[in-house]
Amino acid sequence: LKEARSWTWRTMPADPPFWLEALPVFLEVYAGKAVLTRAFRKAGWVTLPPIEKEISAEVPTGIDITDKVVLQKIVRWMRVVSYVHFGTPCTTMSRARRHDGGPAPLRSAEFVEGLPGLSDFNRQKVTEGNHLAQITIDLIKTLTVGQFWSVENPEHSFLWQFREFREWSSRHVRALLHMCAFGSRAKKPTVIL
Repeated sequence: LKEARSWTWRTMPADPPFWLEALPVFLEVYAGKAVLTRAFRKAGWVTLPPIEKEISAEVPTGIDITDKVVLQKIVRWMRVVSYVHFGTPCTTMSRARRHDGGPAPLRSAEFVEGLPGLSDFNRQKVTEGNHLAQITIDLIKTLTVGQFWSVENPEHSFLWQFREFREWSSRHVRALLHMCAFGSRAKKPTVIL
């Protein structure tokens, strides 16, 4: 267990050790500052290294989940995860992007996967956002009975309009909360599925 505390996705074994299968294991994907990872560690869970590109106090080594080698390793490790939380990036999924002088919209209810006629730059951003959403979906699909997951995104995010999330919303608990209740300065209605 002491060894697990020092792991990074680059140094941990290619496959999870058998002894992890009997322990509660938490993984945070698109972790941001990895606040949940810290909370689960304090609660006594084994926490896998949080997956996030940006380095912070809880993320000493950034990791790119779109790297195929890294993603294959994560998939192998998913079998020992008891609970995984996804803070899937919402930058291109936001409905706050409008024709109001700020950033222009990239999606609509009709074109959830990207508006036609986007510039090459914006098309690339939307493609990256779609890829991260698909990674979330694919990783959830690797889980089996007894493994738990959650996904966090703003209440009106276009992420919730992707087919799988629409289907899952009808079968899973959908909790609405306001981030200001948890220390944020803005109300920011957020859904955790």
